[in-house]
Amino acid sequence: QGHTASIYSLCAAGQHFVSGSSNALIRVWDPQSATCLATLAGHSARVWSLAATATGTPVVSGSEDRTLRLWDVQANATTCTMAGHTQPVYGVDICRGHAGGGQRVASASEDRSVRVWDSREAPPQANALALAVPEARLMGGVLDPQRLEGTGDLADVRLLLKSPGLAPGDERIAPLLAAARARGLAVQGELDLFA
Repeated sequence: QGHTASIYSLCAAGQHFVSGSSNALIRVWDPQSATCLATLAGHSARVWSLAATATGTPVVSGSEDRTLRLWDVQANATTCTMAGHTQPVYGVDICRGHAGGGQRVASASEDRSVRVWDSREAPPQANALALAVPEARLMGGVLDPQRLEGTGDLADVRLLLKSPGLAPGDERIAPLLAAARARGLAVQGELDLFA
């Protein structure tokens, strides 16, 4: 069965084609038999853009819901959801030739920004940081300002370093940065370490 809503995006994905529609669904197609092999559901609004590697997996999608999703087409599942744009995502691409076991994805949005996302658990500079500053901790997860309070896992932090890929007003980190400054913590860009 095909799409039941308007199709807004299409890309080659290995031996298959992938299409995205206004009802938030993505379909994987076999061009030989003209049949739908899978339906990928996860976005909550129109799928504006798609990109894939030459092998066909992963596939990345950009949506009106302001997120990107990285899909494992064989498993019919989202492997990573990337949020941060404040407007619909109209363009996506997978950066080819990226080593390190993860995927680097670029996105363009109506919010007039281009972002590069990295799905790796540990960035390649993590070992160099550990050697140069052994007491440094790389933290992950939701950047909730409550983590700086009382028994929070960031309560003993004295220096907060912001990635150069995030604008200071970015809604994902602005509350944490404001809370850190209110506590009198030093807030710098991570590139300041190398200045």
